Amino acid sequence: MPSAPSGFRIPSSAWIWIAILISAASNSIVAKLHDLGACHLAPDGKNPISFCNIFFTGSVVAFFTLFLTHPKEVRPTNLRGYSTQEWWLTLISAALAGAIAPIMFFKALAETTVTNVVLIQTIEIPMVLALAWLFRRERSSPTAIAGAMIALTGVALTALIGHEGQIHLMRGDIFTMVGTFSGVLATQLSRGVLQRMSPILYGIIRNSLGSVLFALIVLRVYGPSHFGEVFTPYLWKWTLVYGSIVVVGGQLTWLRGVRDAHASDIALAVAFGPVAGVLFAYLILGEKPTLAQYVGGAVIMCGVALHLISERKSAIPSPESISNSAFRGV
Repeated sequence: MPSAPSGFRIPSSAWIWIAILISAASNSIVAKLHDLGACHLAPDGKNPISFCNIFFTGSVVAFFTLFLTHPKEVRPTNLRGYSTQEWWLTLISAALAGAIAPIMFFKALAETTVTNVVLIQTIEIPMVLALAWLFRRERSSPTAIAGAMIALTGVALTALIGHEGQIHLMRGDIFTMVGTFSGVLATQLSRGVLQRMSPILYGIIRNSLGSVLFALIVLRVYGPSHFGEVFTPYLWKWTLVYGSIVVVGGQLTWLRGVRDAHASDIALAVAFGPVAGVLFAYLILGEKPTLAQYVGGAVIMCGVALHLISERKSAIPSPESISNSAFRGV
């Protein structure tokens, strides 16, 4: 991260807001790049910027960027400082956050609108509270629980009104839920490890493992031909932009912010994420929310507001519990 001019220091909260805005725009940017690829087909007639290609190449760019800018993080003496259990937790959480969650989100974007994905992702609030209690027996305040339940009700209303009184989950909705759960589970598994491990080292592991695991899954399910356009110059031109700004920029600004920011500042920025996500979907893709999304979104934001009040009143800041929720590096 470039150093600021002498006498000027960017506040930690500003880094958090930058990361949140990048995260909020990421789904819309990916969908826009996919549309651009459809207008510049590869010689074999396929879209070079498929969701599979942009994820794989973006993860590769992110890995090499972090690895080349922080080579000391992977020194053998540094890697030997963790127990076998910590390495297993790191690898499992990195696989969930670096491969499974992004795959689910990309599949969701292929099935439904960005606005729908953004709204359904707010089920992470009750998921975080439930898994924090299950793994660490952390008790949440009544306000936080009420906010989580209201947010969950908003998601249900979106599905209910959108299908004329019948709750009917589409494939995109299910993919979003699975991706959200994978991201939240990864956070809870890695919380203890990240108290000792450098976030940069975790990012290197996450991006490298995510790239390899994703490639193995694609090769197993679809065969080598599915990566036939991965060396297309048009793909790499946009990957360098996407990988450096969205993936690396989002991760580094987030890590820079959570290092010093207060949990209440983090919670406030995260609470704005759904609103920013819907706004970027409109500005970048021209998606106008439906009546169901307006109603469900309003209820969701009421739940997010209660959750925010609980976070800001918390006597013990816990940015680890929401760090992975705010930016998944998709």
